[in-house]
Amino acid sequence: MGFQTPQYRVSDLLAKVGDGRIQLPDFQRGYKWDDERIRSLLVTITLGHPLGVIMLLQTGNDQVRFKPK
Repeated sequence: MGFQTPQYRVSDLLAKVGDGRIQLPDFQRGYKWDDERIRSLLVTITLGHPLGVIMLLQTGNDQVRFKPK
C-alpha cells in the first residue's frame, strides 16, 4: 500500500467543499485561519509555489456526513 499524490485544481477542491464531498471531520480541531492568511494561501497556489500537505480521507461512502464545524 503506497501513498498517492494527485494534483487537484483549487476550483475543484472548493466545489467539493461547497457540496459537502470534502468536510472537516468532527474529530479535527476547529477552523482557525483569518481572511489574510486565506488570501496568502491562495496567492501562493496561484503563483505555483510549493504548498504544504493536505490530507484527504476517502471514505468510500457518499452518505457519510460529519458534524458541521
